[in-house]
Amino acid sequence: MKKSHPEMQIERLLTVWGIIVISWSFFRAYTQIPLWVSEFIAKPLIFIGPVYFYIKRFESKGSFVRSIGFHGKNIFKEFLLALTLIFILIVVGFFSLSKSPLLSLANVQVQWGKFLLVAALAVATALSEEIVGRGFLFQYLFKYSKSFFISFFLSMLLFFILYLPGVLTSGAGGGILLLSFALNIIMTTISVVLYKLRGNLLLPIAVHMAILIWFDLFLL
Repeated sequence: MKKSHPEMQIERLLTVWGIIVISWSFFRAYTQIPLWVSEFIAKPLIFIGPVYFYIKRFESKGSFVRSIGFHGKNIFKEFLLALTLIFILIVVGFFSLSKSPLLSLANVQVQWGKFLLVAALAVATALSEEIVGRGFLFQYLFKYSKSFFISFFLSMLLFFILYLPGVLTSGAGGGILLLSFALNIIMTTISVVLYKLRGNLLLPIAVHMAILIWFDLFLL
């Protein structure tokens, strides 16, 4: 395939991103479906479907999985690091954010069902969002622009726009909107730094997953 100019590639990338944002906005505004359907079925189709088309049409003809940030080098080591990081973050979150950590620890066997459900939803959500936010948006913005800071700030802003439909349709006030923006900055910064350091999406997914578990189990 003949390579296009970087400006044209960025334009195509942003067009695909716009399709994802518009599709997700309509979905959140006009559907009322269970959370598990949204995270396991709808979100992967809406987020990853257009990314797959873009990569296969304009990018590598090789492995799609490698093209979105899951590189095969030292993959087993990265997987073990991701599991270790998830465990550490969940333990830290449990003792620092839980209202009554000792009481919660005493009742931990009763909560296994809830934990497994929350963990499964967290994996699905983190996987879709990190693929589209870092494996697609940040990675290819950086590839075409050659500027880390432009790619970082632009991907952070665009990723926050993707969050807006969920925040706005929930009826939340301005405080929640500011909190969502702050969390987006933190999440993007951590994910981008880990992705650049490790060259793999597994650690960003691990952090994203752990933070989602924090909110569902320890803060709500």
